[in-house]
Amino acid sequence: MSSILAAFLFFTLEALALHISTPVKTCPTEPDWGIWIDGRDVAQGGDVYGLEFNVQATTSMKNVYAKVAENKKPDLDLYKFIAKLYGELFMENSAPHVSRNVALCMKAETPEERAKIMGDNIAWTQQLRANDAFGNRGGQHRGIFEEYNRRQDVAATYDAKLKAIGFLMRNLAFGHGLQDHNGRTRGAIMQHELRRLGLGCGTFMFNNNKDMAFNTPEYAVGKIQEGIDAYSDWQKTKVNPWSHQEHVDAHKQNFPMPPKVVACWNKNYKNKKLSKPTSIE
Repeated sequence: MSSILAAFLFFTLEALALHISTPVKTCPTEPDWGIWIDGRDVAQGGDVYGLEFNVQATTSMKNVYAKVAENKKPDLDLYKFIAKLYGELFMENSAPHVSRNVALCMKAETPEERAKIMGDNIAWTQQLRANDAFGNRGGQHRGIFEEYNRRQDVAATYDAKLKAIGFLMRNLAFGHGLQDHNGRTRGAIMQHELRRLGLGCGTFMFNNNKDMAFNTPEYAVGKIQEGIDAYSDWQKTKVNPWSHQEHVDAHKQNFPMPPKVVACWNKNYKNKKLSKPTSIE
């Protein structure tokens, strides 16, 4: 192991263990493309998803930053507002959604391991079905935000606040309420909450997509902290840390995904028309 990788691993693990943070008061007003370009794709450049996508994402994030100034707890209205920025209409009265591809690959795991991944998920039942107690998709997502805000109301530490955000990200990933741009909408809500709560200025995540539905609660929090650290590094150096292979290697070593789940995904969905080519690693 190189000295650079060893140092990065030590720093990352220490950060995940301690989560020491000073409340953030001042953040950049201009969003950087590292917020919406996955770290796994950074080597291909900031325009890897297309110039049009970058323009839309930049405009959307500026609107999200403006919302932070209102200092309002996130709710279904914020979710619909951000979804609309990305051109998505939330079908509130539709039945709660279950991603068939996620459910199929969850079944590749043992019941014990699957229970660890499901964790504190309320969007689905442990039987990998939508939680019918919410009635419809609007009720499902309203319930997710209500429980998230309840958790934040009693969160007294940085760790507890970040854990609540992890809960929100995982449940929105399971809810998957939009036709497209679910990851981008979810990620924008995360930026909103990190700034609103003074936990950080943003995240540069390695993956903004369906990997969140396969993260344990602990993995979700760890990856968010990793994203916060990557954003902070960029603030200091103006270099996206995911452009360094050592950071990519450290991520994969710190957060290996379940082999059976990865094998299922790669076999059935990674390069199929049933789902846009993506990675859950």
